[in-house]
Amino acid sequence: MRLVSYVCSMMILFASTVARTDPAPKADAKAEHAAAEASCTANNGDGCAKLGAALSTGTGVKKDEKQAFVALTRACDLGSFYGCNLLSVAYQNGRGVRQDAKKAFELSEKGCLSKTSGDQRGTACGRLASAYDRGKGVKKDVMKANEYYKQSCDLGAPYGCSVLGAAYAFGEGVPKDVAKAKELLGKACTGGIALACKNLKSLSAPRAAGGGGGTCPGTGEIRCGGLCVNMLAPNSRNCGGCGNVCPSGFYCNSGSCASR
Repeated sequence: MRLVSYVCSMMILFASTVARTDPAPKADAKAEHAAAEASCTANNGDGCAKLGAALSTGTGVKKDEKQAFVALTRACDLGSFYGCNLLSVAYQNGRGVRQDAKKAFELSEKGCLSKTSGDQRGTACGRLASAYDRGKGVKKDVMKANEYYKQSCDLGAPYGCSVLGAAYAFGEGVPKDVAKAKELLGKACTGGIALACKNLKSLSAPRAAGGGGGTCPGTGEIRCGGLCVNMLAPNSRNCGGCGNVCPSGFYCNSGSCASR
């Protein structure tokens, strides 16, 4: 984990791909669900993806993760990148199906390596980067993670810019470059990632002894390189203190490196 903010940024990936607009009024949500259901019946992949998204969240219909998984599988089979991204999330989190990080990785890899352009490919690249970053479904590889975070950012996905910005701030898998970090965090902030805005402001503020001024809001958070990081999280790269990376085969256990 680069910072606690960016664990959150990858978690909001699901929300950002499902709810890409402001929540609709209840009546409109029901109408949208009916339209998505009809579109899916007519073998429209994106229609099936919207149907699966509605069933996943209970928007305009009773929440049913198993039926959502069925709809998302059909969406992906029909060629919907939106559907494949949501299906990857379902496998990653075990929503309506047995958790399968490898399957989630394969779906993200397929989407990212496709020849299409646009935000859904950027989403796939961001999820692929996260898999490499955390070692979920694939061997952990920080440098490869940064490569795909860059692709995600270049394709217009703001969370990719946010995590890559953190990488440059700390010099994780890339040379430390605060100016580049600010540039990427700025893109993420403009793209609507509130935590990127917060960390950009923090990174730009005068540094106090210990790596930045002000206190961090979260339990177990400290400032490193001017940004708030979680020193207690299992995959923290600042385990118990700034720059304390646990060696291979160990994880961060409440601020101390412990063997797996």
